[in-house]
Amino acid sequence: MPRRLWFLWLLAACARDNTLRDGGPDDLDFTIGDIEFHVASGTARVEGSALGLYLTDQPDACMAIRQVPTGSYTVFGLRVAAQLDGTRSAIVIPSQVVPAPGQASGALDALTSGVRTGGHAASDGAVTWKANQDGTTTILSLDVGFDGTSDRLQAAMLTIPSCP
Repeated sequence: MPRRLWFLWLLAACARDNTLRDGGPDDLDFTIGDIEFHVASGTARVEGSALGLYLTDQPDACMAIRQVPTGSYTVFGLRVAAQLDGTRSAIVIPSQVVPAPGQASGALDALTSGVRTGGHAASDGAVTWKANQDGTTTILSLDVGFDGTSDRLQAAMLTIPSCP
């Protein structure tokens, strides 16, 4: 497949409407430490035994996590694992690469062309979510604290599309 066609196919595969479906214009603005974070889109994708939940200031979260945007951007990523009984809720713990059942771990990262220029690791909190029949995920509640700041990222009822 010629390089140009491959690129167009890849772009079409990721270019879905990954903007958030819920929340008002001012509902998703946060200051976490020294990072001003406006959530413009989100996505969820299966990552091994965990589910990755992502919020970003980019217009298409799937493209932001699958490709390296040029310029500066911010991504909040949280890997979550359902409890052993299947309940989709988790407690945020610090620095766990692969969360155990009922655990979540992640970070808010400021990046420039894929290079981390700042950020804060998630340190505590809780998240609940549900898988929807249409393939989307709804973050029912999210409350996350971060290392180095008393600021919190709190949101509820955010429906995000999946990212292959």
